[in-house]
Amino acid sequence: MVLYSESGEVSDRLWRHPRWFDADDVLDRVRWQLQGGGLIEHGLQSGITRVQTIPDTVEDLGDHADGLWGTGPDESIHHGLARVQSMLGHGAVLTAMVAGGRMLKDRRVFIPWGDSSTGYPATAHSHQGQPWPGRLPGPAPATVFDSPLEVLVQDGAGCTVDVDPRGMLTSTPVQFAAPGTTSTQRTVQHWAGPWPINERWWDSTGRILNRFQLVDNTGAAWLLLLEDHRWWAEASYD
Repeated sequence: MVLYSESGEVSDRLWRHPRWFDADDVLDRVRWQLQGGGLIEHGLQSGITRVQTIPDTVEDLGDHADGLWGTGPDESIHHGLARVQSMLGHGAVLTAMVAGGRMLKDRRVFIPWGDSSTGYPATAHSHQGQPWPGRLPGPAPATVFDSPLEVLVQDGAGCTVDVDPRGMLTSTPVQFAAPGTTSTQRTVQHWAGPWPINERWWDSTGRILNRFQLVDNTGAAWLLLLEDHRWWAEASYD
């Protein structure tokens, strides 16, 4: 959609829709495009002289035809989300996308529902395709904590396991205290690591971490971080 103003300003934006655009949908997107904000370009500063809609992708109508017993659940969900967006604004309904990055929290990006991810730098395919040394290979954990949770990893003598300057473990992990517990109540069944992460090594604000995978005697699997001699749970495998 391209908007032209009296002073020669131009605002263009690619909008996506899971079914098709009706008149109300087009009007909503004109309004949202003029409002601007966030990652969307700022609205125009003068009156609109022309609105141009250019179809980017045209699909066969048969691909969206109603089923024999009426519309499916996806259509009801779409109408509900579109209604909420219409009432509360374009950014009121968000959808999760996977971005590039080393830390799992950094890879979660939320964009307005119905938008194309290619319009947001953090989710661009080029960012996902970059090497990102130190990133976690699949399969990814099912639960990623908003902030890492402190845990304890100790050896058989009750001393905290650490990593020496050569990147080797100082002792073997034997005991584990899950997030929210005050003592090591579980034994370590399996573990793997460390995998070093050196973020922004050229900058004084950079971080040096080590990642570990650990399974305790309850069968719970964890993705752990070791930073500044302290252990943190970054995520859990469900």
